[in-house]
Amino acid sequence: MSMSITRFTSTRPQHNSSSSGELRNYCKQNVGTHYHYHGGCTVGSVVDKDYKVHGMKGLRVIDGSTFWESPGTLLMLERYRGIKILEEREIASPFAAQPCP
Repeated sequence: MSMSITRFTSTRPQHNSSSSGELRNYCKQNVGTHYHYHGGCTVGSVVDKDYKVHGMKGLRVIDGSTFWESPGTLLMLERYRGIKILEEREIASPFAAQPCP
């Protein structure tokens, strides 16, 4: 099998036991995830509403860890916050919005 297929296809034997203890052991050995962790850096506790880390100048966390639950997709979060950051910089520096000659 190619690497792209084996990444999502298990070559391990299937679980065939009805014992909850055996099922628990099987899961501990075989269950994993490739999903992004959510809730480790939530807005309000670690970062403010602008995703700035409390007590750290110039550091932001803009990813799925800022949500307790996934809203389904996070693909646009970084783009949205990036646009907001650029808007803040343009407001803070009137020269930043000026085109180069």
